[in-house]
Amino acid sequence: MSLSERLVWSSIRLGARVFYGDTTQADWIYEKVRRPRTLWLVARNMLNYRLGRPRVAALVTLGVEPVFGCNLKCKYCWGGLEASLGGSRPPLMDMGLFKKAVDEAPDTVETVTFGSVGEPLMNPRLCEMIAYASDSGRRTAMYSNGTLLTGERADALAASPLDALSISMEPDAATAREFRGIDRDRVRENVRAFAAKRRPGMVLKLSMVMHPGNMDSVAHAWDGWEDIVEGIKVTTMMDLTGTRACAHRTVCSEVWRGNLNVQTNGEVTPCCLDVQGALSVGNLRETRLSDLVNNAAHRRLLEQFVAGPPPERCMHCTEFSGEGVPVKVPKRPVAGKKAGG
Repeated sequence: MSLSERLVWSSIRLGARVFYGDTTQADWIYEKVRRPRTLWLVARNMLNYRLGRPRVAALVTLGVEPVFGCNLKCKYCWGGLEASLGGSRPPLMDMGLFKKAVDEAPDTVETVTFGSVGEPLMNPRLCEMIAYASDSGRRTAMYSNGTLLTGERADALAASPLDALSISMEPDAATAREFRGIDRDRVRENVRAFAAKRRPGMVLKLSMVMHPGNMDSVAHAWDGWEDIVEGIKVTTMMDLTGTRACAHRTVCSEVWRGNLNVQTNGEVTPCCLDVQGALSVGNLRETRLSDLVNNAAHRRLLEQFVAGPPPERCMHCTEFSGEGVPVKVPKRPVAGKKAGG
């Protein structure tokens, strides 16, 4: 880690403690923010959030949805909503739309992320997309369930200019079978093989969603992964089904963070959890991406959060309510020792 990166990391930890009361959000932020300039823009965005100003200072992250659909149907994941959404949007993002998003992103965007509802590895042009984003001077980060990280797909991704890969996983084998329908050990071997051949500099982490079925297993999150990944990030489950209302604690910071997420149909939303596009500020097929930042729809959305009540969709999200506080994971074990040992 360079001196500049160390300063950014320390500043992010301090900012996370000030804004969230805890440093566990720092990992998520640092995944997308490495440059001092970007950190300054994020700080300005969060100041607007704190002061209730209905605007963002700058767009810093571009999220794209390479695939609307997933090869898994995890019990707690919004990916299962694709059936209820029907044919509301194309299964794959086409290259023309993707290139338009990258080309029209302002130069304040440091990172392009690949994820959202679907499994990115299901898009046959994924590595081409990663290369295009990287060639534009942006960092790239991707989120995957790891089940398709085999064969030619894994070889191509390992050689790509991807900067960070997060593998979504359960903390133990039993919950992986019950809630994801997967063999955790098999996926771990996929990731192990990938880690050995990845391009130097590519960061590999696990991400875990805690839910009632695995809350007691977090102490074992590192078991079997100590020599494979560099870190583990954990958050609690989001209730995106609308089956319960969360307590309104505060105005949600997500829509102020400087993120815009492009779905396969071109709809653009400031929240990566807005799987139905209910918070859309416009469509990329009709408008330049840079023109969607602080446009009338974007500002109306921010004003709605400030004045209240918030959008109905957001009232069922633990990120908004404050109930989705990240869970602390044990520190990475020393070689030869197990977590808690």
